[in-house]
Amino acid sequence: EDDLELKKFEQFFMDLSSKNSSIMIHPDGLKLLLKDFNRLFRMSKSSQLRNSSDYNTLLGYLETIVDLPWSLENDVPTVDLNKAQIQLDADHYGLKNVKKRLIEYLANKLSSKSNLSVSRAPIICLYGPPGVGKTSLAKSVAKTMGRQFQRISLGGINHESEIRGHRRTYVGALPGVLVSALRKSKSLNPVILLDEIDKVQSGGKGGSLNGDPSAALLEVLDPEQNSTFTDHFIGFPIDLSQVLFICTANDISRLHPALMDRMEVIEITGYNQFDKIKIAKKHLLPKQLLKNGLPKNALKVDDDTIMKLILDFTHPEAGVRNLERQISAICRGKAIEYSKFVKNDAILEDISQSDYSPLVSENELFKYLGLPPLNSSSSIKNNLTYSKISTRYGVVNGLSYNSNGSGSTLLFETISVPADSYSLITTGKLGSVLSESVKIGVSLVKFILSRNLLSGVNIDCEAALEKLSSSQIHLHVPEGAVSKDGPSAGITITLSLLSLLLEIPVDPIFAMTGEITLRGLVLPIGGVREKLLGAHLSGKVTKVLLPRANRKDIIQEYLDNIDSNYTINTDNTVVQKQKDMQDKLISIIKQEQENIHNVDIFEEPEKYIKEKLGIEVHYVEEFWDVIKAVWSNDIIADTIPISYKTMESHL
Repeated sequence: EDDLELKKFEQFFMDLSSKNSSIMIHPDGLKLLLKDFNRLFRMSKSSQLRNSSDYNTLLGYLETIVDLPWSLENDVPTVDLNKAQIQLDADHYGLKNVKKRLIEYLANKLSSKSNLSVSRAPIICLYGPPGVGKTSLAKSVAKTMGRQFQRISLGGINHESEIRGHRRTYVGALPGVLVSALRKSKSLNPVILLDEIDKVQSGGKGGSLNGDPSAALLEVLDPEQNSTFTDHFIGFPIDLSQVLFICTANDISRLHPALMDRMEVIEITGYNQFDKIKIAKKHLLPKQLLKNGLPKNALKVDDDTIMKLILDFTHPEAGVRNLERQISAICRGKAIEYSKFVKNDAILEDISQSDYSPLVSENELFKYLGLPPLNSSSSIKNNLTYSKISTRYGVVNGLSYNSNGSGSTLLFETISVPADSYSLITTGKLGSVLSESVKIGVSLVKFILSRNLLSGVNIDCEAALEKLSSSQIHLHVPEGAVSKDGPSAGITITLSLLSLLLEIPVDPIFAMTGEITLRGLVLPIGGVREKLLGAHLSGKVTKVLLPRANRKDIIQEYLDNIDSNYTINTDNTVVQKQKDMQDKLISIIKQEQENIHNVDIFEEPEKYIKEKLGIEVHYVEEFWDVIKAVWSNDIIADTIPISYKTMESHL
């Protein structure tokens, strides 16, 4: 066997030295390999040395070298761009930005004269909540491009040698995960998925001893440097520039800034319930029917049933993993029923003529799935009702972006108890930033009342200020076991305090989000798409207050949905459609620039949200706008904005 290995090595070096050789090895590596091969050849002459550990180590090293792909393949894709787009759309619903970037990359490679051109594979990082299709998308990309696919799980890696490999001086040394992936793929241009890159462990105890694996990835993910990546085990540079790296992450804030700077970061947001219905019917249901051995017509679920399944059995969830589990449970239940009507593994030729019913209605979901969990949409709707033992004052709906990538309403409750002096209690597991927002809200309310800036029927700012000075204020955010933080509840907290002190209720049809400043300005926030969906799912919210600066998110949501498919085609209708889209975008941008400070705006983007979610979007630029939107019939606000009044006070 050793002689056969030596002959294989000898043939490899003969091919390497040939003038027409397609094997491309770095000159430094060529010298090292020739030296090691000659050393192995001399050791093979001695029976004593052939049994030594050095001989076996050297033999294993050269086996690894020979197994690696050294021929630079022609990676110019032959796939048609339209077919590539169709393949991506067939495998995954939505994900427009990711598909667009990949099509652009393929178009770039097609326009290159050869694979030796200056064009390099992009380093793409897909980040978003679990279950939205980041990992499966990478497999689809490899399939579309006709390349080999390798997945590297980076979760828990805490040693830089797992990336760069171990030096051959160590006993049992092995190459790093990247070289191992190339060896398995037998290709220099595979699609390599670096899964859960945000879970790479770095720093902490032993950080200086083990090195920093995230720092080791800096060279790998730099298109300007990865053409000369050196694995410690291999000992000479390897070209990784033709590899298409796709990284996935749930939380990019945990990534090293230098590492994130090297990647094209593309956010994959969670799916709304309308998207999930389409995904369930097109992808999940056929997959689970096949997995559970059922024919295609053995299960029928209408849109209303899927909607109830999503809202009552899988909410809150940004992705579709839990939805797939529930569909799988239904399929298993139907498989038992189906088996009672067939004999000897036969298939019912005509289900409609048998007693077997493939239809699953809304009321039958409990039969297969049991009772819905406590966090269902029905319990969320109940949270928005008032208690019979308390006043309606001081209760306001906020909006939150949850850690799982979903959005929901967040209730803020405020009560007052007579006391000798002012004091404040906050409960609900509030974080430091949210607690600071409470302090800002209290200070702003004190300023408004002390300046007597509000007037109206039964409005007494002095009495309200006196009430604040002689009360213990308690602010609570329900679901006390769930941590809550962030600045986006600023206007909600301020309005809740003002509602309590003025004894004016806030209609539960309103929900709001926005950061507040001491001058009463409302600053932009994140997660607008998810928060709007959370408001829609509440069942009672019909009006949402958003910071004026967040109108760009409404415009983006509108544009993404009216042009849901990125199509490359020379067909005149498609070209005209793309031109119409460009004209529409230019018109919206021009209109936005002309009305940058106008909060009373209701154009096509807002009409789209109203039609799709049943929510009327109102924009606020400062706290005056919040008061006017919620209490337009109860309070007359000073004509001079609060921000100007606070500026005068400071001056």
